[in-house]
Amino acid sequence: MQVDCHRRIDLKRGESVGRGRLVRSTLALAVCGSSTILAVMAPSSPAHADTSAYELYCPGTPVGTIVMNGTVTTGSLSPAKPSSGKTFSVANFQTTIVLPVQLVSASAALGNKVVSGTYKTAIDVTTGATPSSISTGSQTYKVTIPKPIPAKGLAVPTPSSPATVGKFKASSKTVSASLDQHVTFTLIVSGSPLTMKCTTYKNNTEPTGITTHKPKGTPISAALAHAG
Repeated sequence: MQVDCHRRIDLKRGESVGRGRLVRSTLALAVCGSSTILAVMAPSSPAHADTSAYELYCPGTPVGTIVMNGTVTTGSLSPAKPSSGKTFSVANFQTTIVLPVQLVSASAALGNKVVSGTYKTAIDVTTGATPSSISTGSQTYKVTIPKPIPAKGLAVPTPSSPATVGKFKASSKTVSASLDQHVTFTLIVSGSPLTMKCTTYKNNTEPTGITTHKPKGTPISAALAHAG
């Protein structure tokens, strides 16, 4: 991709191996008037959490199709064992994305002191409760860019503090909650949003970065909590 603006930063290149092939890592970031153009292809570090990591496949962004691996979401039922006919929520809901060091460095080089944006999805209850889905609403995150920037990237929890989603009403002692397959993630760079409408897949279905490939297989619903 060619980015032809007066404020452009080309970051150093590296290489990573994904699915048996060599991937060239690069990132270019430019501010063109009021618009920010971002191109990124870089390996990510998995966030550490009790839930399994998964992939965000985000086609049709202003810079092409973006894949982000190593995303994790946590959450727990509150109360932990809801009784039939009683209400419950999903507590401690939070998603952590590790932003690659190249992206954080580019934002810092443009004078940004923080990385910020929004995250939105829904909690689906597949077993034992109504309604079947509740939106998380647009949740915000804001993380100060440290000095030095961690070599493995910057962990960004969103929302910044764990949230509570719901109320659901239990119809059985067996309840299963999962993350909806559709996620909207927005990154603000120098006041301009880069919005990604993403679908969740098994982690590392495609290498992290910009791709022309659609992941093989079908989307997944990341499990959050279960009772019964």
